[in-house]
Amino acid sequence: MSVLPKVHRYRFRLLLLTLSLMTVLLLGDGFFDTQITTSSSSLDSQKITVSQKKERISLTEHVQKTLLDNGLTVLSREIHSSPVVSVQVWYKVGSRNEEPGLNGIAHQLEHMMFKGTKNRPIQFGRLLSALGSDSNAFTSYDQTAYYNTAERDKLTALLTLEADRMENARIDPTELQSEKRVVISELQGYENSPDYRLNRAVMKAAFSNHAYGLPIGGTQADVQRFDLEQVQKYYRNFYSPDNAVLVIVGDFQTEPTLEAVKEIFGKIPKNQNSEVSQRGRHMPTEGNPPAAVARL
Repeated sequence: MSVLPKVHRYRFRLLLLTLSLMTVLLLGDGFFDTQITTSSSSLDSQKITVSQKKERISLTEHVQKTLLDNGLTVLSREIHSSPVVSVQVWYKVGSRNEEPGLNGIAHQLEHMMFKGTKNRPIQFGRLLSALGSDSNAFTSYDQTAYYNTAERDKLTALLTLEADRMENARIDPTELQSEKRVVISELQGYENSPDYRLNRAVMKAAFSNHAYGLPIGGTQADVQRFDLEQVQKYYRNFYSPDNAVLVIVGDFQTEPTLEAVKEIFGKIPKNQNSEVSQRGRHMPTEGNPPAAVARL
């Protein structure tokens, strides 16, 4: 029996929750004021204040943070209301780590991460679909994220696949040429969107001397020039446990799951190419750009 109906029923709840969790962890907990005022009936024209109080938003409640020896940050939260789990890997690399001539390479690499690994030389979409997982990825200014939602008994399999492509992605010239054509087709499609063109013009004007002014998906000219060595170099520099956050939310038990994470991800070495990767990870920023993304 297919598990897709069950997964699709709950996927949006888990995805919204985990995206909100990442936002709160990056920006910190916030506050909001609530005030409800109502008018009485015509016999009594007085106004009654129901409540006026300050409440704390705490999406990080019950979230456990674990740091592995190789630098991988793990955020986990049990939610047993639905028999599904969501597994996400967020890499701290996006279009802000680029420069003219390499614009769009983070997004190009995101596409290549679905082309299989040395251990599993098969399209990853097929493997994830075989697990009944709702999966995809996106690239933004500051991060590239991969997310999967499936039945709870597929958790170990999802972790295994994400660990495999963190370390063993297959980036070969034939697949790169093929996927460059896919990316260029996407870019051409973006040009049909007035919103995209407006956002691109605003960001270019606002951040004329910063990488935030570059389009997330890149330019057709740059994408056409990417070579195999450049894409492989970005993979080596940024796809490592010490530059990633693993998020697990859903119907699981924390302790055995963390033991599985340590077993599966703990053997992956941290990044040894510190010169390039650290320079890219600590680029200065100018304000907070809008939350635009380039999807697969």
